[in-house]
Amino acid sequence: MFHGGIHLIATHLRQLYWIPRLKVVINARLRRCIVCLRYGAETAFQRMADLPTARVNQCRSFEEAGLNYAGPFPIKASRHRGNYSYKGYFAIFVCMATKAVHLEAISSYDTKSFLAAFRRFISRRGPCRHLYSDRGTNFVGADAELRRLHRQEAGFYKSICAQLRDKHNTTWHFNPPSSPHFGGLWESGVKSVKYHLKRMVGDDLFTFEEFSLLYWHRSRLS
Repeated sequence: MFHGGIHLIATHLRQLYWIPRLKVVINARLRRCIVCLRYGAETAFQRMADLPTARVNQCRSFEEAGLNYAGPFPIKASRHRGNYSYKGYFAIFVCMATKAVHLEAISSYDTKSFLAAFRRFISRRGPCRHLYSDRGTNFVGADAELRRLHRQEAGFYKSICAQLRDKHNTTWHFNPPSSPHFGGLWESGVKSVKYHLKRMVGDDLFTFEEFSLLYWHRSRLS
């Protein structure tokens, strides 16, 4: 019966014969059928791993946060006609405890621009003791720069160093290389930001000030 299963075989046999306890007989036969066993085997069930410690610890909002970039998005250099555009980004900070989202507009992908966004972030949300992200070159460079500033504490960066040292020293945790699934929490934040921004912005171009204003509206939707 082309290995059609117990119900198909029973229906066909009952058209010709009456066999007592037919389904028991068929089951005994099917358990010895190699083809039925091969294609009828249940697939393995993937057991979900436990949540990271940062996801279950009680702490202040954004004391432990995940980080990623969304973009690029085109930004006008000025309001004048004939101006060119450049690439802008959103830095997405996701609280590991509450899943709250904080956005910062960034005008470049380099380390210096991120450090400025990070200072704005800790000024609004308070010190971040643990920061999680992938191994983006700008993030790795920012980690090295923050460590250097923490040691030197000189000039313009003295205030940020004071917040990052001792009790509020930021420890950066990087995901393994080529492992975006380690950052599912902030990757879903990127998806949400892009979903709404593409519908809010469309093909329009904005200056950096207008682009910065967008993240306040976007934050209300997160």
